[in-house]
Amino acid sequence: MKNIVVGVALVLAISGCAMDSSYKFAKLKKKHEAEIQSITGVEIFYSPEQMIVMQTANNTSSDVIAVGSLLGPVGTLAAGVGGIALQRKAASDVVTRTEEFSQAVHEAATQQDMHLAFANKLKSAIESTGRVVKLTEIKRPPEKKLGMRPAKGQLPSFTVSEGYSPLLLRMTVAYGAADLLNDYHPVLVAEYVLMNQKGNRVLLGNTYTSVPAKPAYASYPELLKDALGARQSAKDILISTWPDQISNSVFGVSAAVVSSH
Repeated sequence: MKNIVVGVALVLAISGCAMDSSYKFAKLKKKHEAEIQSITGVEIFYSPEQMIVMQTANNTSSDVIAVGSLLGPVGTLAAGVGGIALQRKAASDVVTRTEEFSQAVHEAATQQDMHLAFANKLKSAIESTGRVVKLTEIKRPPEKKLGMRPAKGQLPSFTVSEGYSPLLLRMTVAYGAADLLNDYHPVLVAEYVLMNQKGNRVLLGNTYTSVPAKPAYASYPELLKDALGARQSAKDILISTWPDQISNSVFGVSAAVVSSH
């Protein structure tokens, strides 16, 4: 596993507040359908695996789980925790436990980076539609909304190969607990945006989220003890359906495109 990337964007809302509502997705798909179907080459941009250990307060299925910059405002890391001192303690715990847990996984894991595994499965799914696909590793996109244009004076975080349309992936894998009395559960997010060949306009995008009930760990020490098992469980959930779902929702399932590459 590569070093932890600390600039993690606010990415998950369990209450159904995804990047695109189903209505907006359908509207964008209809608007850009012809351009999307004309794409013959896709360049998937992904960032290396990371895992986060977080703790929020009052974390129920209808609450927002915020994973903010680990070195930024502590309020996003300790959402709902009362008092500045407790917020700072929660933020400190996130950094310390993330580093410790990630190191434990790194020392024990011999399997492929889970983000790369996800990207490879998505690559195969898109190739089955008749398109040429390549994978490119980049630093984790830091923007709040994936695919946003860079601020004035800033360069984009990726360079598109000629003849390819970029598909940006951003995945977040965490173990989170509502508070000290609640179990740690996986928190999984997969975001994507498909852009035009110049990489300056979003054609389609969506966010997939999951907070499975299992595996559950009664405490952080228990989670740490089973670091490798926890990672494998999260990986299995992450790549089980979403790559195929992304490919199908964007391009469909038939090999209707003959590549000119």
